[in-house]
Amino acid sequence: MKKILLFFAIAMVGWLAPVSGQDSNTDNHALRVKIPEVALVDIEPSGANSIELSAVAPTEAGNPLTFTATNTDLWLNYSSIVPDVATKRRKITVQLDETVPGIDVKLAVGAYTGTGLGNKGTGVAGPTTLTTTAQDAVTGIGSSYTENGANKGHRLTYTFDVATGNYGDIFALDHDVVVTYTITAAQ
Repeated sequence: MKKILLFFAIAMVGWLAPVSGQDSNTDNHALRVKIPEVALVDIEPSGANSIELSAVAPTEAGNPLTFTATNTDLWLNYSSIVPDVATKRRKITVQLDETVPGIDVKLAVGAYTGTGLGNKGTGVAGPTTLTTTAQDAVTGIGSSYTENGANKGHRLTYTFDVATGNYGDIFALDHDVVVTYTITAAQ
């Protein structure tokens, strides 16, 4: 009987004791979290493909056109995830596909409005005269989002006026000009 109990006791100790090179009370595995780089820009409200600025004709001979039109209907939205370096920033540039003879088209980009998160950029207050060369509209964008839609992001305020000394270049015509916004690679 003693031999059976001793054999049973040895078997129990061997079963409970960890075996070298086997499982232990801790373990681990690798986990990769993949976050894509993102650079998206959008003009809101959606479907607002064009805006209009109209000069007012004088009612008295000898007076010039009046340029009082302002448009504040559009908002600039963006989403950005910058590459692995935390100090990298993006910017959004703006440019015209062509200029309007005798007229300066001007843009002011408002401060950020909304509840989006991250390192949102700073609008170039302006007004800045737009040209066919890309100019900064929003600078200092890090990993962030503005939210989507009107009344979120940066309000775009368009005005226009006679280009200095170029009244003679103005002619009666509807000028269709394309304004392009581009979010740059992180720099």
